[in-house]
Amino acid sequence: MLVQKPARLPALGALLLTLLLSWGGAAVFAAGAKTWNYMPSSETGTQAFRAAHPGWDGRGVAVAILDTGVDAFAPGLLETSTGQVKLIDVRDFSTEGDWDTAEAELDESGTEAAPVFKTEEGLLLRGAAGLAVPPVADGDAKYPVYIGVIAEKQFVNNSDVNDLNDDGDTSDKFGFLVYAADRAAVEDALGVGRGYEMLRGLNDTARKTVEKERLSKKVWVVVVDTDGNGDLADEKLLRDYRVDYDAFSLASDNNPDSRSLMAWEVNVRANEDHLGLQLAPTVEFHFDDGSHGSHCAGIAAGHGVSGQEGMEGGAPGAWLLSLKLGDNRLAGGATRTGSMKKAYEYAASFEEKYGIPVVVNMSFGIASVEEGDDAMGGWLNELLAEHPTLYVCTSAGNEGPGLSTIGLPATAYSLISSGAYLSPATGKDLYNAGLARATLFNFSSRGGETCKPDIVSPGSALSTVPGYVDGMARFHGTSMASPQTAGAVACLVGAAAQEGL
Repeated sequence: MLVQKPARLPALGALLLTLLLSWGGAAVFAAGAKTWNYMPSSETGTQAFRAAHPGWDGRGVAVAILDTGVDAFAPGLLETSTGQVKLIDVRDFSTEGDWDTAEAELDESGTEAAPVFKTEEGLLLRGAAGLAVPPVADGDAKYPVYIGVIAEKQFVNNSDVNDLNDDGDTSDKFGFLVYAADRAAVEDALGVGRGYEMLRGLNDTARKTVEKERLSKKVWVVVVDTDGNGDLADEKLLRDYRVDYDAFSLASDNNPDSRSLMAWEVNVRANEDHLGLQLAPTVEFHFDDGSHGSHCAGIAAGHGVSGQEGMEGGAPGAWLLSLKLGDNRLAGGATRTGSMKKAYEYAASFEEKYGIPVVVNMSFGIASVEEGDDAMGGWLNELLAEHPTLYVCTSAGNEGPGLSTIGLPATAYSLISSGAYLSPATGKDLYNAGLARATLFNFSSRGGETCKPDIVSPGSALSTVPGYVDGMARFHGTSMASPQTAGAVACLVGAAAQEGL
């Protein structure tokens, strides 16, 4: 990890430099390396840091990826170095994953014992009576049943993935039901949930939060017709992701060669009118249909990336949170400041509710009109002052040198913004380039009205991606540099917590 303008670094950035560079920075460019430098976390010092103290690998820390989503099925994002589930919570603040629902109608082909539900357009869903906790199908106002449809045509503008079940066409529809059920019945059938069990065992703060959430007598459940055959009998009941880490993929019922393209998860948001009466809920589906977020997640905290033993991100012991803010219906997976704020607020609330230090990586930004004079940066400075165990790392931007090239919120003084460089070792292995010395990528934003970036980190890597991008992918940019910094910060924060600092 190279440094620019150390006098302007935040306190955490100075600590990161002092500790991590002493654990390996001096050996970054040593000649004769015997390993392929596809994931150059050795250059930040984290590999040597973890080798000297194996428990200081980010365990006990959550790295929140504010991006296009994180794929729960990607090899390298399945579990931590201690064998726990890696991705422990997901949310979508981009609105891309918001699905409206309507109260389901009963089709006359069904019976009281075996109801068949239908949409207004006539899509039928049968087999719900065979679910572990079936819906009440008698029009009970206390427990209404709602229905919705995932249609491939909704992804028509997404160039990365629009054939959701990989069957060769883009006209498929996948119905789903969502309904409230008695919590006791659901937990009797499905258990309290792996996520809840893990969280309440962490500390007293997390235990109290979980028990408070479980005080409600009803719980939303979702069932998706994942193979599109109209039969729910062979499907799994899904709860909010953090409860039991439920994830699924969409498949073809008549094409055995179809692949699992990406992981889907759900959260349900209840809706009320101004009188407090229940309206149809919104089902918030989470998925990474842009691949950028999963790639960053692997760099920050991957463990066994692409199934390769020993290929680790910066903090392989850390958990991941995916707080999606990139809307892939828009060009470049664009975001909005409103989505940013909601994601940051959620990261801060997670840290408070569960007593877990959170390191945010946001390899996203919006162009600055005038660096350091944006409302978002000021808002973020205030938020971080209120949450001392919330740490934020961002990409500086890919606009090269010049005025106003550092994007917001990277200009905020309370966070660490990363530029991108390329070392001779990584240049040789990833690009077959012969570099005499480390060099700053020409696209790396720098200079202008503020003294940013704070740090430059390795700006290229092979890392984790969803199934629709075969294997691994080589990306480069300050987007790849920031998660290197975030992984290093997570290692330090975890080590400090273990040492009682």
